[in-house]
Amino acid sequence: MRIILCFNELQLGVLTFENNIYRYTSNQSEETLFKEYANSKFYKLFSSVEREGKTLFEPFAKMVKDIKQRTDLLSSCSLNKNSPDFEVLCKYAKNKQFLQGYHLICEN
Repeated sequence: MRIILCFNELQLGVLTFENNIYRYTSNQSEETLFKEYANSKFYKLFSSVEREGKTLFEPFAKMVKDIKQRTDLLSSCSLNKNSPDFEVLCKYAKNKQFLQGYHLICEN
């Protein structure tokens, strides 16, 4: 599975999770357009190419934290506070929610 990070109509990049490693690759043409938005100053993934980490990158980590604190979102996504982070993102994406201008698309 892969998760596409979107801001409004822009698709900023793709996150995958394999062998306990997160990988993020930017869509640099869309990121260029994103720089015009005020929210871009908090986005630290510009020009990422197969960026790897054992923990989630921002803004994904903040999304998971916020989702796990909202019982309404956990319920509507069939999740609980102990659900794995990548599962939280995938189910949240399938629920077509927006958080701080961002939304996610989950693809198989």
